[in-house]
Amino acid sequence: MIEINNLSYCYKTFQRSDEKFGVIKDFFNRKYENHIVFDEIDLSIPEGKIIGLLGANGAGKTTLLKIMCGLLHTDCYVQVMGYNPYKKEKDFLKNIGVLFGQKSALIWDLPPMDTLKISQKIYDIPNDVFRSRVTEYVAQMNVADKLNTPVRKLSLGERMKFEILVAIIHDPKLLLLDEPTIGLDLKAQLEVHEMIKKFKARNKTVIITSHYIKDIENTCDDVIVLSDKKILLHEEIGHIELEDSVTISINHKQSREFEKNLSVDFEYSEGTYIITVAKKDESHVLNKLLHHVNFEDIQIERNTLESLLINLYEKGYVDG
Repeated sequence: MIEINNLSYCYKTFQRSDEKFGVIKDFFNRKYENHIVFDEIDLSIPEGKIIGLLGANGAGKTTLLKIMCGLLHTDCYVQVMGYNPYKKEKDFLKNIGVLFGQKSALIWDLPPMDTLKISQKIYDIPNDVFRSRVTEYVAQMNVADKLNTPVRKLSLGERMKFEILVAIIHDPKLLLLDEPTIGLDLKAQLEVHEMIKKFKARNKTVIITSHYIKDIENTCDDVIVLSDKKILLHEEIGHIELEDSVTISINHKQSREFEKNLSVDFEYSEGTYIITVAKKDESHVLNKLLHHVNFEDIQIERNTLESLLINLYEKGYVDG
């Protein structure tokens, strides 16, 4: 589906002179500074998967999507569905859908249905197929009653659902979503997650960038972490090795005689005991603790994808 070899990409910014008469000097002798985004990265993405792109601001997530859809040019080897994206061949454009969370495809003063009809004409979708898809998708996203409401009167969640609908109405093989749940409430996020998973079930490929870990955990098969011009991690979510431990916190401010009943190492601070145990010992330790403390005094923190990424940030592996 997507093959990228030795991708390097940089952009330059104009450096304004602070010298006297700098404006005049800049007019005749402009100076630029190069900013490297990617340094010889390789990437292979098979068909029929949902891929999550993670990374700090400026790590290159959106830039990578723009290269994949042909908005940015590179001389390096980039093949998407067998095409060079930047050539923008007709068959390639018919099979790709793109959503950038900060850039709307909807027309502000017109209802979403008008934008969808424009897409129908662009992609030459037969009337019966168009009606069937619109009916199916608006029902899935609970926005059937908003089809003919001007975009300016829609909530952020409703607008984002229609943005996704515009991106998939032509049934593309590849869907690129840049922060599709930005600013949405929890209910709207979950509805978008379900929509993405149902779309992927048709053997589609979806690539998502997001700062919301739940977007990745709830929808993606694989995760890619970008950092310091490289791909730091590319792994199936189910195969990511999280720390094999569980942290148990016990709020117990009574007599510290309680410590005599603890048969494991612990830390104590201001009435709270912190115990770190291996996952395999979790049940055994909890059973012993429940003989001495109330269940509501115990908090359990298991390692998640979010905790893994936080650790990467704290250790400096991800450019923050």
